[in-house]
Amino acid sequence: MPLNAEKYSTICKEDISTSEWFVMNMYTKSLARVETSLENSGLKYFFARCNKLKKCGGKMIQVRENIIPGVFFVYATYQQVQSFQRMYAFL
Repeated sequence: MPLNAEKYSTICKEDISTSEWFVMNMYTKSLARVETSLENSGLKYFFARCNKLKKCGGKMIQVRENIIPGVFFVYATYQQVQSFQRMYAFL
C-alpha cells in the first residue's frame, strides 16, 4: 500500500511539539562530552549499558560498557533535539 505524502506531512507537522524517544548517533570517543552536555541541557537520556567482567593486571574488574557503541536515546521534542544537535559538533 503506497504512503500518501499529504497525510504523512500533516502527521509530522502535528507531532513536532510532543515529546518522544529519539535515537542519536555520536562519535565513540566522545561519550563523556555527550553525557555532560546532556546533563547540562536538562534533557532525559538513556545509554544502553551492561556490566562486564574484564581481566586487568591479573585481577577481574567489573566494568560498565555500552551495549550499542555510539548510540544513545533522548526523550524530548523534535525542536529540542534539533537545537541540541546544532549546538554540539560531536553528534
